[in-house]
Amino acid sequence: MIFDGAGVSFFKRVFIALFLFFLPVFHGFGQSLPRDSINTIKAGVVYIEMNKQIPILNEAIAYSGTGFFISNKGHIITAYHVVQPSVSYNEISFPAFIDGFRIIINSGSKQQEAVKGNILAIDRDHDLAIIAIDKNNTPFLSLLETDELYETEPLWVFGYPYGKEFSIIQRGPEVSINKGNITALRHDDKGILQTIQFDGAVNPGNSGGPVLDQEGKVIGLVTSVYGTSQINFAVPVHYINRLIKQITIDKSGYGTCSTAISTYPAGAAVYMDNEFTGISPIKKFALSMGYHKMWVVKKGYITQIDEFYVMNNRKFDIVLEQEKDFDIIISGGPGNEKPDTHKIKPFHTGKTLFSESFHNEKDFETWEQSTGDDAKRTWYIEDGILHQHDSDELLHTICLGDKSWTDYSMKAEVKIGDEHDDSRAGLVFRDTDDGFYLFRIHKETDKAQLAYHCKNPFGWFILQEKDLAVDIKDDWYSLTIQALENHLKCFFNGICIFSVTNDLAKQGRTGFYSVESKASFDNLSVHEIIYKDNTPREKFALSSRMQSFWFTDLFTLESTWWFPYNRDNTGEATWCFTEGGCAQVADDDTVRTIEFTKYRINNFTLNLLVSLAEGNEKSAFEIFLEKSGNDSSVIRFYKKDNKVELVDVTDGKTTVLKDTKAFQQLFGRIVQLFIEVKDDVITCQVFNTPLITGKKKTMQKSPGRFGFSVNNCKCILHSITVSSVAE
Repeated sequence: MIFDGAGVSFFKRVFIALFLFFLPVFHGFGQSLPRDSINTIKAGVVYIEMNKQIPILNEAIAYSGTGFFISNKGHIITAYHVVQPSVSYNEISFPAFIDGFRIIINSGSKQQEAVKGNILAIDRDHDLAIIAIDKNNTPFLSLLETDELYETEPLWVFGYPYGKEFSIIQRGPEVSINKGNITALRHDDKGILQTIQFDGAVNPGNSGGPVLDQEGKVIGLVTSVYGTSQINFAVPVHYINRLIKQITIDKSGYGTCSTAISTYPAGAAVYMDNEFTGISPIKKFALSMGYHKMWVVKKGYITQIDEFYVMNNRKFDIVLEQEKDFDIIISGGPGNEKPDTHKIKPFHTGKTLFSESFHNEKDFETWEQSTGDDAKRTWYIEDGILHQHDSDELLHTICLGDKSWTDYSMKAEVKIGDEHDDSRAGLVFRDTDDGFYLFRIHKETDKAQLAYHCKNPFGWFILQEKDLAVDIKDDWYSLTIQALENHLKCFFNGICIFSVTNDLAKQGRTGFYSVESKASFDNLSVHEIIYKDNTPREKFALSSRMQSFWFTDLFTLESTWWFPYNRDNTGEATWCFTEGGCAQVADDDTVRTIEFTKYRINNFTLNLLVSLAEGNEKSAFEIFLEKSGNDSSVIRFYKKDNKVELVDVTDGKTTVLKDTKAFQQLFGRIVQLFIEVKDDVITCQVFNTPLITGKKKTMQKSPGRFGFSVNNCKCILHSITVSSVAE
């Protein structure tokens, strides 16, 4: 049949009319799950509720979230932030103790059942946690690990938004089902799917819930919820499967295991899940199957904090490492002894340890990236150049090589691509688990710096810096470092900038560093340094005296450089580390102290964020400074009369040097304290307002430790920053 123009127009009109008539049918196709599938999925989704107790409060705060069964043995997956032992308030994280998990099965229905659960395993990096309940034959959801997800693909989210806000009668809330679509698939530089971005109306309470495809199979778990913005994120199934492989899936989550703990040397105090367990060796005690935190403390040794899973009987043999005080001595800047580094020649180099021209993307897939966000990879290779693409304030490094490397020369070219004033980039060398050296250039000041970065606690030690007499632009610059024993040389465009001796690290890997710079690197080569008996050692090489330093401790589980004790050496020390801070949980009249043991310092500033409970009229909090033996300087805060004292302790004898009254009550609130110790003068500010200033009775001639004491009052240490006094 042949249609003329009018006929074609008529056909189009008929087709459009039919299309519009059936449009609701087409629109509904694939837009809902079968009723049987919905009921099956609902049976596998659980409501999670718990009480979180902040140590300084006498009340529990109710929290809730969503989870779903991943086995028929009572194993539940959820988001770690749902069950983590912390509470956020005004951007401050408070440690919290969890008063058990209640898992509500078939929430909101007549078949509702509440059971107790315990954490079995966690993955902080990907916000995952597995909870176990003492129940078998549980209905579980099918997990779909696939690389075939695509943008615009429909999905469904099950969960309990706002928890009990919308529940009726005396039951828990009924599950909510929301529709959405995949809006983005975010991969790292290795091509591994990191997050699934989707739209759809999810809200607080949905966290930990399943994200399902059109066939009702789980493709992800809700982690980040942005409410009505419809920009939400889910962790892909392959991370869930990876965590599942770490546990014994065919066992129930309940039961106890026989546990023994030995330490070398013996006599260490052991705390399990913030409770005092005993003094090592502990031959046998019962520990519930699941996830636990252990804290091992002995005077003169580095505190050890560990997290582990217990699936059956276990014995711990812990070797404690002795403390090594590091004296912070600030040189006040280079003096007349500074050498003419232009005349210093490089060491002789030998065989090649490593070289890279960055033409093969797979060459650096095994290199270790590190940022302020550990799950984030920000480095990539393109056009034969290594790039770091983020321009945020986070530290970005990528390291390669062997941590056993000792004497070597590293050379590479660097370019700062961002126009940010604070852009800086450089070479990492002698990288270990403790920290690394860094030779970097700084765009704003046109300076070069030789620094040491400490990983625990996080901080920087500026060893040397120098004006480069050039305007750092968007151009390539050649950087070279040479490390031979404790002798370090740094070259900029072939000219020696620094030549110093320093013992902070004697071996380690190499790498690159970038902050706010979108830096690029090329032509990396690492060579052995040829050691000869006549290898020159410049007599004018500078010692390890520093120009400036700072470090920050957020009192996380990595805060291993604190020693807790009671002033009278009796009883257990009631300090504990958990998410969000370090808490002292007793409110009796025992003076409980925690002392920082890594650095001995003088002439410094201390910035502390601390929460003090309301306590009673006998409540007191003190900060001791430059403690050496029985000598120290102390600032004491008393609740009674808001009294503040500056105290000198010499040979154990206490002398009040000055006292005043605080302008407001400091107990029962969050307090920001700023203290400066400079020569024989100590000043203290509260909320940036001067409070007390005085002179020490005797000037300390050597660096000392610092720490905190409290009695008749619970408290939480949130964060502390210590730095050298600004000149």
